[in-house]
Amino acid sequence: KPDGVLVAPLFSYGSKPFFKKLKEARIPFILINTQLQEVGALSFIGQDLFKSGSLAAELISYGLTKPSTFAILHIDEDLGNSVHLQEKEHGFENFISQQHKQQGHLVKSFVLGSPESETFIPQLREVLTLQNLAGIFISTSKGHIVAQLIKQSSPHIRVIGYDLIRENLTCLQNGTIDFLINQNPMRQAKLGVQTLANQLIFKKVPPPLHLFPLEIITPQNVSTYLSHEGNQSGISI
Repeated sequence: KPDGVLVAPLFSYGSKPFFKKLKEARIPFILINTQLQEVGALSFIGQDLFKSGSLAAELISYGLTKPSTFAILHIDEDLGNSVHLQEKEHGFENFISQQHKQQGHLVKSFVLGSPESETFIPQLREVLTLQNLAGIFISTSKGHIVAQLIKQSSPHIRVIGYDLIRENLTCLQNGTIDFLINQNPMRQAKLGVQTLANQLIFKKVPPPLHLFPLEIITPQNVSTYLSHEGNQSGISI
């Protein structure tokens, strides 16, 4: 019988019965990373994931005037049960269709298996054979798994991923990842605990939404970002 719950509902179907029990027990809960409007959470802390996908599409298509193909990669994920990934994909597709109607760009979505499976590399190589492939958007923090092979195959392909984990930072610094969108997961968790404490102890009612800015990290700004006193990524240089 916890006093409060902080949860990232990565698998929406499995989490909803849990939220129902929390509501029945009148236990306040806060969502981070993934927003599920219908479950009655005290607050949501994270990014607008639809706009996050739109931002990735803007970065990946910038300056491209010829018809191009963009691939969205979901690596070892249950896409049908992952609202946060669906929102990113919808945002990406919407931006390309609305902002580049004249160019004739195409968006292809792929769900790859486990990186340890025998089929993973063949699946990735099949993606790399797409005609006019100009960019690949990896929907999670697993960009480092595929970045090296992508750039070895086609150096011109833009690669965009998520999160400032060390493996991704290495890829950013060596040029195999072009952009990272920082979701600030540690800051999300810290603010979530703080918000729960303020509500339980001081009876402060939090705002229903606390949206984080969409931070673009590049090889040029990563060192100053990590060394800045406001850095809450949990990683230092």
